[in-house]
Amino acid sequence: MEGTSLEGPFPSSFSELESLNVLMVSSIKGGNGEFPPLENSRQLKIMVLRNLSISGALPDYIGNMANLILLDLSFNNFAGQIPKSFGNLSNLDNMFLTNNKLTGEIPKWIFTRGQHYDLSYNNFNGSDAPKDYCQIGYVNLVSSYSSTDSNTIASCLRRNNPCPVKPKHHNLFINCGGASLTIGEDEYEGDENIGGASDYHSFDEKWAYSSTGRFVHNVDNEPFIATNLSVLNMLNPELYMTARLSPASLKYYGLCLHNGNYTVKLHFAEIMITADEAYYNVGRRFFDVSIQGEEVLSDFNIAKEANGTGKAIVKTFDAQVSENTLEIHFQWTGQGTSFIPHKSVYGPLISAISVTPNFKPDTDESKLSTGAILGIVAAGCVVIALISTFIWFHQRRKDTENKDLGGLKLPIGYFTMSQIRAAPGKFNLENKLGDGGFEPLYKGASKR
Repeated sequence: MEGTSLEGPFPSSFSELESLNVLMVSSIKGGNGEFPPLENSRQLKIMVLRNLSISGALPDYIGNMANLILLDLSFNNFAGQIPKSFGNLSNLDNMFLTNNKLTGEIPKWIFTRGQHYDLSYNNFNGSDAPKDYCQIGYVNLVSSYSSTDSNTIASCLRRNNPCPVKPKHHNLFINCGGASLTIGEDEYEGDENIGGASDYHSFDEKWAYSSTGRFVHNVDNEPFIATNLSVLNMLNPELYMTARLSPASLKYYGLCLHNGNYTVKLHFAEIMITADEAYYNVGRRFFDVSIQGEEVLSDFNIAKEANGTGKAIVKTFDAQVSENTLEIHFQWTGQGTSFIPHKSVYGPLISAISVTPNFKPDTDESKLSTGAILGIVAAGCVVIALISTFIWFHQRRKDTENKDLGGLKLPIGYFTMSQIRAAPGKFNLENKLGDGGFEPLYKGASKR
């Protein structure tokens, strides 16, 4: 029951589905916020209850479903702790509790199973948070400690993925799913990480992505990166040869950006659903796009917007960055086909992202920081104080010498050369006192 027009709460008769193996429900409107009565459905192997606004605690009886291999309760309003009984689910290969309000400590068994578990976007207790990592094995923890502002844990664990250093970026170019390349003057960074069902990957504190969800019907060959195999007749075709996709939720983050208004360009091309075969044309891909938490595209169909498959379409938006982080969210809500041209062709698909500022960036690398300016001022004050002290001591010494000479009551004045010659009788030998270090020394008398 994905992508349907069903409304209302789950009927009470669900409690009679004792032999049920697979239950997949998403985006049904008008529910009562209660978990469906599935306590008797102990044969369940796959349970997907996504984006249903279910609230309250996670049912403890889920831990009794020993055959459960996939549990997806993402994008709801579950609160409280993860039940201890969940630790009994030894066959649980995939668990998605993304985007809820779960609290308490994360059970240790989640990190030791080596399975794909996604706990991103919750409110777990920060006291046991990892110090440096947001991806531990196959466990995605981005923003899983959203209720804490502590700087003692990795910034990507906190709300909005805050910048841990001084913001230094003012643009961003990503070739989603592909290698680095240059288009004109823009250098698109490569995004070739294979990805996975619960994957967070960061690139030099400049950008990151988080992917959530599993292609249920194609677990062994999941296409988290799509590659085009045909000729693309478009401008800059190299930018559309690859794309990143996700079966449920895909978020890209621009990290450590200068605050301000930006232009965001999202590059799309439908390269998986083609017109090579007649029945391929009935395939439809729909997904939603949000920027900074605000929905900008709803039930977006790439092929329809581009007037065909294999054609490029660029969507342009303005975005305000006020906390140094930009978030772009692509989400599948169950609409469209999922088995055409083959199984697992659905969910959001993005070829490239470009982000440029609508303001003049301050790129003066030589500009001094506040700390440097304060240091220079302090050093200047010290130098001035030393010079002032030196002048004071010098003047004081001079005053002392003048005072000592003044006590002798010596006549002090100026003499002309003729007066100097006349005083010793024109340097008469009778007035010679002796020889000094440089010249003879004479006695003289002054006439006033």
